[in-house]
This record gives sequence, C-alpha cells and structure tokens, in this order.
Amino acid sequence: MVEPQRGETAVNNKMKNTLIITAIIILSSLHAALMAQTTLTGKVTDAEKDEPIPYATVYIDGTSIGTITDESGAFTLNDVHPPAKLVVSHLSYRSAVFLVDSHSAKEFNIVMQAKMVDINQLQVDASDNRAKNLERFKKRFLGTDYWGQNAVILNDSVLVFRKEYEEKKVKRAGRDTIKLVESLFLVRARSTLIIDMPKLGYTLYADLSYYRETPGRTTSYGYYYYKPYEDVSRLKQRKITKNRRKVYYNSPQHFFRALHAGTLMEEGYAICYQNVLSFMNVKPRYHSASILNIDTCVVAAGESVSAVLGKKDAAYAIDYYFNSSGKPINLNAINDVFGKPYSRSAIYFTRDSCAFSKDGIIPGNGIVLDGALARKRTGASLPRDYEVED
Repeated sequence: MVEPQRGETAVNNKMKNTLIITAIIILSSLHAALMAQTTLTGKVTDAEKDEPIPYATVYIDGTSIGTITDESGAFTLNDVHPPAKLVVSHLSYRSAVFLVDSHSAKEFNIVMQAKMVDINQLQVDASDNRAKNLERFKKRFLGTDYWGQNAVILNDSVLVFRKEYEEKKVKRAGRDTIKLVESLFLVRARSTLIIDMPKLGYTLYADLSYYRETPGRTTSYGYYYYKPYEDVSRLKQRKITKNRRKVYYNSPQHFFRALHAGTLMEEGYAICYQNVLSFMNVKPRYHSASILNIDTCVVAAGESVSAVLGKKDAAYAIDYYFNSSGKPINLNAINDVFGKPYSRSAIYFTRDSCAFSKDGIIPGNGIVLDGALARKRTGASLPRDYEVED
C-alpha cells in the first residue's frame, strides 16, 4: 500500500469537498423543483356594487386546499401545484372557475355575479316525490357501502330533482300497449352541497353542476373541496388516517395513479381476463404469463396527464390482490396468488383516447368502471392531493 504525499492528500480532500458541495447544490435544486409550489392571492367583489364579498369559499378543485375570504374579500392560498382549477363559491353568487397553470397570474381580481332563483326549478321540485328522489340520489351519489352510509348531506334542501319519460311499446296479454318509461333523472343544486364525512375526517363542499341518470349510464360533474376536520384528538386522527388508507387502496384514484406510473403489478393489480361478460365466475390463478399489459397503450397527453390510446370498445377484468391489512401485494415479488384475497373489477374504454391525471382523477371522458372499483362513490372519495399516511 502506497501512502499518498501530503500535497496529494490536500488535493484529494479539496476535490472531495467540491464534489460534496456540488452534490448538495444539485440535490437542493432537484428538491426545490419537485416541491415547487405556488401561492395564489386575490380579492372577490360584487359585479353590480363593486363591493368586497366576505365569507366566499375559495379552493383548488378536488383538493383539501381552500380558505374563506376575509371582510375585505381578500384570500391567500398556499401550496398550490399547477395545473389546477381555482373555484370561488358563495351562497348568493354564481360560482367562478379559473384555470391555473405555470404561466397564469398569481394574483386574481374576481368579480362575481349575483345568483338568480329559478322559479321553474322550484315548481318541478315541489311537484315531485321528493323523499323518494332524495333517497335515490343519496344511494347513487354517496354510495351504499360503509363509507357512503356514514356520509351525511347537511343541506339536502338545496337539491332540485327532475324526471323525464318516454313512451315505449310493451306486450300485455298478447297485445301491444304503450307504457311510460323513465328516460332521465336529473339533479341540480341551488347552492353548494355540504357533506359530512366523519369516518374520513372531511367536510366536503360540492358545487354540483349536474347529476344525470339515463338508462344504463350515470354521469355527474362538479367542483369539490375537502376541508379536513380541525382540533381532532390524537386517537380520532389515528382512526381517520387508518380509514383513509382503507378507502384509498383499490379505489379508482389508486388504480389510475398506478396506471400513470406504470406500477400496476407493484400495486397489486393484475389485468388477466378479456371475457368480461363472465369474469365474475372465473376463479383467478395468477401467473406472469397471464397478465395483459395495457401499460404500452398509455402515453403522456399533456402536463401531468396521461391517456389510453387505441382501446375503443375494449374491456378488461381487473383483479386486485391484498394482504391481511388491506395493503396491495407486489405481484412482481411472487409467482402465484392462489389462496390470496382479491377483489374483482372491470374497465371499459368507449373512446379511442381516454385521458386521466397523474393524481388518479378521470374526468368522465370514455372510461367506465364496474365491480369493486365502481362501488366507491363520493362517500368513499379522497382529495386529489391525498398521500398515503403511515
């Protein structure tokens, strides 16, 4: 072993220090880039009176990031990650929505229009069987599982229902007769819907644009703000954290995040069957050769958005495998799942290009879910900025 000269040692130490400093700078830059956040500020005023609007709710759609305007109509939102939608709502005004991306202004002067009461909506609502319609909406919108049953709409009086019917020929006693069949069930909200989700620790503010049921299809659109419970005891917070994990795993959000990241198998998902019509009766026996790879059809479609291409009219069955605590089993680490617990879902693509975001949100654009994934409705939903907590 040759001992270096004193001068060589000094040079080596200097080079080492330079490399360490460079590494720290690079890591700091990467961390700053990954953690890049935007602060939004602004003021909300009345369009007619040009006066500030206090107590308006300002939030980033689908997240837990939100606030209330102060007496001067001012607001500040921190930790915003573009691209996002900024939503402003108030009981007496029409909601306002703004797209925020990396090139958007960070200060907003928002002018809101007063809301007009639709008398026709009130008359339609009054003439309908409200109790029955309300129960139907709650089951379909919130869900009938444990989470949906424990979610409570605090102001269901703001909901307005409408039904439409069409004539249909049916045979009765050997003769053709005309029967009125429901063709549309429409739900609107006159103001922000407030939903308490005690098991998940959120109060959900939903600005529901519409909810529509037609034969064989249900669609809805709106803007959502998940306000976390405040001043919760440590014990209750632990229960809430555990419940959120249970809801997240094997949810549409979990599945599409894994699809975007290319980690379906690591997250417990195996797409093994194409015959969806009979997939509920097929006993799974997973092995690597049986996996259908749809990752190759996923491409980047924009900032933080992916899309499944070329799968129009395709349908696949999805098996989700999990351990005793409900967490996903890494299918790359095992050869067989015989005897392992699993649940089954199906996915259908109705368009040539079906987009979804990296945070697991699908904007209702050609992707249809069935089975276990479809049973998780609004009552079992989480904000798009949710991250799994240990």
